[in-house]
Amino acid sequence: MKYILRNIKQYKTPLLLSFIIVLSVWPFSFYIYPPKWDSIDCFLPFKYFWSNHVIEGHWPFWNPYQNLGYPAYSDLQSGLWSPISWLMVFLFGKYSAVSLSTEVTLYFLIAGLGVYKYSKIISENKSVRFFCGITFSLCGFMVGTTQIMVFIMGIAWLPWILHFTRKLYQTTKLKYILLLGLFVALEVTSASPAFTIILIYILLFLIGLYTWKTG
Repeated sequence: MKYILRNIKQYKTPLLLSFIIVLSVWPFSFYIYPPKWDSIDCFLPFKYFWSNHVIEGHWPFWNPYQNLGYPAYSDLQSGLWSPISWLMVFLFGKYSAVSLSTEVTLYFLIAGLGVYKYSKIISENKSVRFFCGITFSLCGFMVGTTQIMVFIMGIAWLPWILHFTRKLYQTTKLKYILLLGLFVALEVTSASPAFTIILIYILLFLIGLYTWKTG
């Protein structure tokens, strides 16, 4: 019990940050309303199709129901290759509006906690980092594009990628290499391909910047 209380005290700021984010997106987090437009009209059918196939023991090679048929496994926006979408299927079974709302809420949390972690480069003060996490996770882009979940997926992983890119620049430890690779993979398999292209630009810029700094 003392161990649990000690950890709660140690992580009270990120826990409070998570609590406020969940409350702020209450229509999704409390399953009152699902995300609208593209999220419910487009991405939910994609994810339901492949999750239904996988649960029934078939790999979704071909989706005959959309676009006059297309290879479902080749669509990076369908969520087929996203570990988070697979987690939703593991927890809830066939992908549904509940899965969708949970996944969207999770990306708000990932974004907020990522910026809380990354903002340590500008301040050690937890209040400042808390404000950065809240500001980023509930900014206009995040809230305004909830309807296009592959956009918020692309933004949610970015702070973690930037954080571990910087850590790798500071010290070339194997764990930072693996963690950076993990978060880049999560970005590529989750987000819209446009965000992957932008990520390449960002990483090339950072590689150039850090190379220049080290002489």
